[in-house]
Order: sequence, then C-alpha cells, then structure tokens
Amino acid sequence: FFRAIEAQPEDDTPRLVYADWLDEHAASDVDRARADLIRVQCWREREPPGERRVALAGREGGLLVLYGREWVKPLPGDLNDALTDFRRGFLDPVTLPAAGFASHAKHLSEQAPLFHVRLVRARDAMKAIAARPELSFVRRLTLAGAWVQNAELTALAPAPHLDNLQQLDLSHNQIGIRGATDLATARAPALRELRLERNPIKDRGLLALAQADWPALEHLDATECGLRFAPAGLADGPLVRRLVSLQLSRNPDVPASAWLRLAAAPWGRLERLDLSNPTVTDAVAEALAANPALAGLRVLHLGAATITARGARAILASPYLRGLTRLRLPDDHLDPALRAQLRAVYGAGLNPRS
Repeated sequence: FFRAIEAQPEDDTPRLVYADWLDEHAASDVDRARADLIRVQCWREREPPGERRVALAGREGGLLVLYGREWVKPLPGDLNDALTDFRRGFLDPVTLPAAGFASHAKHLSEQAPLFHVRLVRARDAMKAIAARPELSFVRRLTLAGAWVQNAELTALAPAPHLDNLQQLDLSHNQIGIRGATDLATARAPALRELRLERNPIKDRGLLALAQADWPALEHLDATECGLRFAPAGLADGPLVRRLVSLQLSRNPDVPASAWLRLAAAPWGRLERLDLSNPTVTDAVAEALAANPALAGLRVLHLGAATITARGARAILASPYLRGLTRLRLPDDHLDPALRAQLRAVYGAGLNPRS
C-alpha cells in the first residue's frame, strides 16, 4: 500500500484503498480511526468552502487529538511536530534528523509512505543517507535550512537510488560552487523541481546545474544566489526551452545586459518568471514585452525592478503578455490613469497583496 501511495502521491485512490483495507483488518479503534482520518482529510481537500468543509475540519481535529500520538508511536526517530503534519491521512512531510533517517530508513519505510521526507541537521550524515535504498521511495526531499554545505552534496551526488526523486529543496543552506557542480553529476532523471534559494552557488554553480542531465527539470529557483552573468548563460542553454517556472529575484549584481539576454531567450514552456531585481530596467521590460516566446507566461514578478511608466506601458501594449494572471510592478511610477489601464487588463492580478 505504501509503495503505491508513494508512486501516486497526488492521487487519493491508493489512500482510500488502504483505508478500506484498514476497516476490514482493523485490530483496534486506532486502526479504524486512521481509516476515518484518511477519508476525512481527502474529502476536506476536495470540498469547497462551506459548512461541510468546516465539519470535516472539526472531525479531523478530533481524530488527531484522540489518536495522533498512537499513530506516530511505531515510527522511529525524533519526528518533529508530527501531529501537525498529517495530510490526506499520512505524515507529509515525514520530518526527522538526517542521522535518524540513515539509521532507521528500513523500519520507517515499513511504517509509513516516504513520498515526502524532510531532513534536519544533515551535516555529516549525507554519506550514510546516500547509501540507503529507501531513497528510491522518496519523491520529494526537503533539506531546507538543514546545515547543508558543499561536502553534503558531494556525498549525495553519487547516490544510486535517486531515480524517482521529483522535487529537491536545498534552500537556506551554505552550498557554494563546488557543492552545486558536484550535485550536477547526480543521476536524477525524474527531477522536476530544484529549489536553491539563499545559497552562494554563484554563476558557475548555477550554470553547471543548468547543464545537468536532468531531462524532466522544469522548475528552478535560484533566488538570492550571488549571481552576476549566469542569466545570460541560461538564455543560451538548453534548459531555457524546458523551464515552466524560473525565480531569480534578489540577485542585485546581475547587470541589465544579462537580464536583456534572458528576456529575449527562446522560451518554450515558461509560465512563471520572477526577475524582481533593481537592475531590471525599462529596456528589460520592453524586451520581455516584445518576445513572442513568452505568450504562455501567466505570472511575472518585477516588483523590485527599476521600471518606470515606460516599462509598464510596454508590458501593457504587448500582444504576448495578455495572458498574465499575476503581474507585479513597482508602484512608484504608475500614475492613476496608467494604473487604471493596467487594472482594466489584469484585474485583481495586478500587484496582488499575497
């Protein structure tokens, strides 16, 4: 049952099948309540706002209070805030110290599905983790703020069990050029999303990752990574045609010339672009507006850019950016008439509060 849930983490069917099995083979009220939790949480996520959703949330809370401690008892290691992390019947993520996963991965895989694992305090444990065959069960691996440095990625890169990994979150660590270039050698053919926010990987690190043999990669977050000319390199590389989302905000040392190259790139599938940087100028906005390869763009964030009414008017006049559902622009240079024009085209999607 757990392997089926891992293989289809967004599908409720394997979860509900397991709930039915628990009903038929329940050894205690704890098992029957677990079946109830799976159904209630699956139903609540699909339910629109209203009285029924409120009632389901109440039922969910009651089950967690009565039985939550019993459900985590069989699990090894120091599970952090486990009771708050149940989603659609299971821990999501399964959160524990990296050393605990290295020691107890086999037992853990027999007690819970491991589609999403969040490891904390990863320093000095990555070599042992990389050897665990249970990594093949993991679809989403979160190492955000886990004390990860270059050595940890050097140890993780040769792991032979990353074939099913789809999402890797390395944000808020101390990964530099060497760690990023070593990670780029990893065999991760299913990797779709890579988050690198607030790591000093710099240009060489990002460009090495952009050349990695990860044919499924389509979401890349390199926010606040100490970049300079890497955006121009991305524009000329093969990844640009595959990306669905790209986040490059808070990289203030990138010159406008590099943003211009990226704005004119031959995008193939891009739907979300975040270039919220002070060196993004009116000329960059005009290049974005003139690029027919951005006709599929739905989200454009330029909130911290140095864009005046000139750049805003270019976006407004663009035949390729009419499909935007969210547009963030600096508000300082938008006079009431221009703001009204933008609002007429983009509605509530213009500078939304959240």
